[in-house]
Amino acid sequence: MGIRFKKEALIAGCVIAFFILLSLLFLADYLRPKNALFKGLFKCAECAYAFRKEVSSKVRLPLACLKCGKKTALLAGEFFCSHCQKNYVINLEIPPWEEKEKGESLDNLYQEALAYTLQNKKAVCPVCRKELTARDKENLEDARERLNQEKSEFEERS
Repeated sequence: MGIRFKKEALIAGCVIAFFILLSLLFLADYLRPKNALFKGLFKCAECAYAFRKEVSSKVRLPLACLKCGKKTALLAGEFFCSHCQKNYVINLEIPPWEEKEKGESLDNLYQEALAYTLQNKKAVCPVCRKELTARDKENLEDARERLNQEKSEFEERS
């Protein structure tokens, strides 16, 4: 009777261990971050068509343009000229260290490219040549801090 009890306890332990392992696998799959979406503004470098599109935040740039179909659409930002009182869509300049990093989410890349474009005074009104201001100011200060930190790390590595 003692041997049979040990055998049943061993089988029960294996079954319990199997269900615990199965539960952990399901839990790990449930907690894994899903492929987030990025709803952004893009502008084709070829035909200058600007469009909003929802894409995976891990998608590689450039995207295919919705108008001409060429794979030349890059991240863009909305800017405002206080002198002309007009809005403009301008391609964002991506920091050189970001081009080398792969797997950066588009949310972070957008914010840092916006900060980099403004910091380097690349956002200029095409009519009066005055500096433009960003329409999207959400999280801009955080992006500027991250931008400066990554720039210093990039310079240390170079």
